[in-house]
Amino acid sequence: MHDSTTVQDRFSFTLTRTREIRDGRVGVIYSPRYGAGWYTWNMHHANCEHLIFDPHLIDLVEQGAAPDLIEARAKALVPQGCFLAVNDLTVEWFPQGTKFIIREYDGAESIQLMEETPWLQA
Repeated sequence: MHDSTTVQDRFSFTLTRTREIRDGRVGVIYSPRYGAGWYTWNMHHANCEHLIFDPHLIDLVEQGAAPDLIEARAKALVPQGCFLAVNDLTVEWFPQGTKFIIREYDGAESIQLMEETPWLQA
């Protein structure tokens, strides 16, 4: 199932953001190995969320598609992106509504859930 909502992005054209949802869980693509970040190295580009939520990318990654096919889809979504992590992608599934951030250290990305983070308060 694809969940989609239409929003206006900062360049004033209509963009449909979709997420792959299976059994109430949303697929998220990231690169857990050292080398290059998939999402974190592209956060400054418009539409970068497509790199982690796009249903077609999720299908390609899960099917073990050739890296050039995954990269071609990613370039269609974020033309100026850096896709050095294309060989190291994985999909994690989280309940809809889960709040998270993707962190990166030396190219290795990790997913940090808000509910598991000890927040400090001033």
